[in-house]
Amino acid sequence: MLSASCSTVYQVVKYDDRGTYLTTGCPAGCGPGDLRLWLWKFSSSTLVKISERHCFGWVIQNQIAWGTTFEGTSPSYLLRLDLTSGQESNWLTTTDAVIGLDGEGLVLLSHYGPPNALSRVTAPQTTEQLISGPYFTAVISDGSRTWLGPGIYLYTNAAGVQRVSDFNGTPLGPLS
Repeated sequence: MLSASCSTVYQVVKYDDRGTYLTTGCPAGCGPGDLRLWLWKFSSSTLVKISERHCFGWVIQNQIAWGTTFEGTSPSYLLRLDLTSGQESNWLTTTDAVIGLDGEGLVLLSHYGPPNALSRVTAPQTTEQLISGPYFTAVISDGSRTWLGPGIYLYTNAAGVQRVSDFNGTPLGPLS
């Protein structure tokens, strides 16, 4: 489809009127082109590189892309990329993984412990820990509610993070 070689696998990050935002993973070790952000433009059927930065966990909302940098050196950063202007900025020094956005559009970071923890980024260099204990890898937001997994947890500003089901599944939902 988009790849000349079978070793490159593209993952959909988001789609909008301009096209489909994609990234590549590292199933067998990261190469020089992996973990970057790309746009498959509908208008011209071309693949355009959006960022030279290598990031895990790319997420996009309101023309802002976020990811945790992976550039072979420590420390890692939470990268904020304005898709309109192309301006990049390091918002936070972190070892945590971007797992998604909450219902307000704030970045959620999962920390693999000990102890495991979930935090959200409220401003540059500022986080708020939401819960300690579970290690979350999935996030789906619908309005002001944010669903987390594995396990079925619900986060709202009013109630915080609560386990709402004993089912050990992962919440799924739309890409946009």
